[in-house]
Amino acid sequence: MSNTQSRYHAEVKLARKNGENEVRVNIFADTLAEIFANIAEVELQFSREPRAMSQAQLEIARAEQLAKAREVAEVAQTAMVAKAKAAQLKPAPKPAAKKPLCPEHGTSAPSKFGGFYCPTKDEDGRWCGWKSD
Repeated sequence: MSNTQSRYHAEVKLARKNGENEVRVNIFADTLAEIFANIAEVELQFSREPRAMSQAQLEIARAEQLAKAREVAEVAQTAMVAKAKAAQLKPAPKPAAKKPLCPEHGTSAPSKFGGFYCPTKDEDGRWCGWKSD
């Protein structure tokens, strides 16, 4: 296993209904599917009395639990991948709107009333009258 590969860990705490027995189990695995399958296996072994079940019944119950755990793991992993992809996607930047320029002076400035105006004064000290919408 390389140093860049993730390894998953789960600690499962199980107790009997009467509260007398409590078990903590640490599970280590390379995939979430393995973690969920192992949790299902532990839960199955702890929650049911193996003596009350035949070997065939125990194997069927184990297979059902593992199938459910794998299904849950696949859904969880798909959701994690979708979240990661969504986090990486950024909205496309909007293209900068070209601001209109005064045909006479070639300049413009945004107006506080909306649109643009020419901020140039002529020789007499009067503002250029050009405005855009």
